[in-house]
Amino acid sequence: MRVLLLAVAAALPARVAAEGVSVRGFAGLTHVRTWNDGYTTDADGIGFGLRMAFSVFNDLDLIFEFIENVGFNPDSHFPGHYPDLPVDPVDHGRSYNYGVGVGLSYTFLPANIDVSATLMAANSTASYQDWKASAPAFNVMANKSWTLSDDWSLGVAAQIFLASFADAKKGCLCGSTNLFGGVFFTATHELVP
Repeated sequence: MRVLLLAVAAALPARVAAEGVSVRGFAGLTHVRTWNDGYTTDADGIGFGLRMAFSVFNDLDLIFEFIENVGFNPDSHFPGHYPDLPVDPVDHGRSYNYGVGVGLSYTFLPANIDVSATLMAANSTASYQDWKASAPAFNVMANKSWTLSDDWSLGVAAQIFLASFADAKKGCLCGSTNLFGGVFFTATHELVP
């Protein structure tokens, strides 16, 4: 098991300490909920991401982050506001949410717990309804790391991602809100101490 974790750490570099330049990779399980006044959709899925951090001051870092979530077999309910959409739960298809953005991270030492907040440009698509939408989003993540060496650590993180889509490019799923949360394994590598 340790060999597998080390292999994942090598494939997904990540952030160890609150200084220098670091890279973090993360992957895990997520749940996404999309809603407006006419429907609600829930989907379990997987999420992953990559972030680069640059030390700004003591334990404060400037971060650049990319995240993606894929929800499988969404359970959608339409109570009658959109007659063109299916009433029965969707048992196929996927929903995708991804974002890229910039934010700040603060590390609480010696506990080696960091909390980050990122403002993102987000995109959401649903293959079963053929719609797409873009919006600003807000991502918050808390990570607890355990040091393996001077340059590497492994951790566990929790995430909340929120985006409100004002309009869609296709279909009628306009004015929807996406909220997804996840639990991730993280791997951190310090590039420049």
